[in-house]
Amino acid sequence: MNGQYSGGPIHSTQEYVDYFTRMADAEGPVTVNLIMTADVTNEHPIFNPKCMAVMDEVRKAIRGK
Repeated sequence: MNGQYSGGPIHSTQEYVDYFTRMADAEGPVTVNLIMTADVTNEHPIFNPKCMAVMDEVRKAIRGK
């Protein structure tokens, strides 16, 4: 991928938080597909940092951590 990430989140952080909250309340399973890059170094993580920031906010909203 030549040091580039493919895309980023397609919805707002709040939309993801709302969706995951609804699924948690309904006790429904959720899967998440994140595109991985082969260009992994200490400076270039495996997942798009924007996507990981959204997932961190979802985790905090659902689990409070």
